[in-house]
Amino acid sequence: WIMSAGNGFPLTGHDRIHALLTDTAEFLESLEEQVLTLMNTGSNLDRVLHEVEIPQRLLDKPYLRPVYDHPQFILRNIWRLYGGWY
Repeated sequence: WIMSAGNGFPLTGHDRIHALLTDTAEFLESLEEQVLTLMNTGSNLDRVLHEVEIPQRLLDKPYLRPVYDHPQFILRNIWRLYGGWY
């Protein structure tokens, strides 16, 4: 098994690739769930940006550390996806 991502070195090994993909999915699902929970309680975007927390266990993974963008970029995109562009 070999996985070539857009940035960084290729990964090899089924277990390593599976862990990376599973952790990434969990990371994104956690953000989406938190944003939707706050949106459904009537929270505004500012509150979402300040209250959503990335699980530290995932943030400690070298491949999930914010390098190119801030996690708030993802939160804003989730907000736009479910809240509209207006």
